[in-house]
Amino acid sequence: MSERLILALMAIWVARVMGACNQPPRLENGVLSDKFISLRNFSVGIRVVYKCYPGYVFQEGGSRSITCRENSTWSPLRAVCESRNCGNPGDISNGDYIAPDTTFGMKATFYCDEGYIIVGRPYRICTAAGWDGQVPTCEFVKCPDPPPVANGTVSSPPGEFWTFGSIAKYSCIAGHSLIGEDTITCTATAEWKEHPPRCQVVQCVFPKLPANAHVESRHQLVYSYQDTIKYKCNNKFKMVGKSIIECKENNTFVPPPPTCEPCQCGKPPALKNGSPTEEYIFQTVFPVDSQVTYKCHPGYVFQAGGSRRITCRTNETWSPLRAVCELVQCVFPKLPANAHVESRHQLVYSYQDTIKYKCNNKFKMVGKSIIECKENNTFVPPPPTCEPCQCGKPPALKNGSPTEEYIFQTVFPVDSQVTYKCHPGYVFQAGGSRRITCRTNETWSPLRAVCEHGSKGGSSRAGQQFELLLLVLGLTVFMI
Repeated sequence: MSERLILALMAIWVARVMGACNQPPRLENGVLSDKFISLRNFSVGIRVVYKCYPGYVFQEGGSRSITCRENSTWSPLRAVCESRNCGNPGDISNGDYIAPDTTFGMKATFYCDEGYIIVGRPYRICTAAGWDGQVPTCEFVKCPDPPPVANGTVSSPPGEFWTFGSIAKYSCIAGHSLIGEDTITCTATAEWKEHPPRCQVVQCVFPKLPANAHVESRHQLVYSYQDTIKYKCNNKFKMVGKSIIECKENNTFVPPPPTCEPCQCGKPPALKNGSPTEEYIFQTVFPVDSQVTYKCHPGYVFQAGGSRRITCRTNETWSPLRAVCELVQCVFPKLPANAHVESRHQLVYSYQDTIKYKCNNKFKMVGKSIIECKENNTFVPPPPTCEPCQCGKPPALKNGSPTEEYIFQTVFPVDSQVTYKCHPGYVFQAGGSRRITCRTNETWSPLRAVCEHGSKGGSSRAGQQFELLLLVLGLTVFMI
């Protein structure tokens, strides 16, 4: 290792002493000219020249040579070798070319406009000497004569040849129908685009008229190729199939005639807070003119002005549903006299809300104590009335009776009192009460009086006779 280092240092010293340069710098995509390639020693003042590799050329403005200077260094290398540009690969009539680049090694591909075909090699390559090969040419596309058809003729070409875009037109002799397109076209590939038509006799017999239908077009017994029949269904019937059928080459109409089925509506529309009445629950289809009636759900009533019924129309749609089910609302009724409300009091009540009444003290209820808000926005039953409590005829007293002022009275208000007396010959037993009172429950207080035979110390006989006389007089007046 040390020996190599010593030799290298000696070479540098010798070069400096004798005035020489080392090997010239390398040139990218280039090399020294042939006469300098083999040199190993380069004395001061020597000038070396470079050349570019094939396919590369010197960039303008640079220098192709460098010189060994007195300080044993080379002057700057300013040459640049860039790819050769072949330029335009050539113009082609009725065509053009595609080239990603026109530099060395690139390929230009030629193509023709539609209706022309390329003649020659369709590409050129940029070489060190320029574009290789020749520019191809574009010639007209020519199609062969169109094929003939039996019982028909074809037109002549518009020029000398059938060229791209030319159209050949066919026609049939009398009594024959042309099946298929009547024209074919010459394509860019020198082929006819479509198959030629056929000429044949076509006759379609008028088919059986569908039930509930009629023919709108001209009616005839026999139809030619591509003649049509147009059908229409009668009122309240709908068409299943195509309304127009066409006579085809196999002497039949396609598609077959339609059928006419009765128009009908499907499930009726939904009603918020309501539904169709029960008889329509399981029905899924409805003939034209069918009517469906609606009802509101419990707690709802129909809004005034709407219709509760819809009709199936001929276009298989329902007439508009204009019914509206609104919430039942009952207004608080007038409070009965001598009564009060025990339940919550409010101005407006909803469906099935209730009001509970109670009569004031000493009054009794006639009717139901609870009324309920019903579908017709009214309370059922009507509010009760509160009538004064009263007692009927006072109870009988054995061997006694009410005093004369109660003889003709049949009803007694609450708190009324009736006094009793014993018949002649009887006196009240000690400890009983001669008076009873009409209570709030319309019953008399218990009658505790007892009339027993009078004692010697009782009333005089004359007094008893007087009382008997009064009783007889009273009964007599009562009977009158």
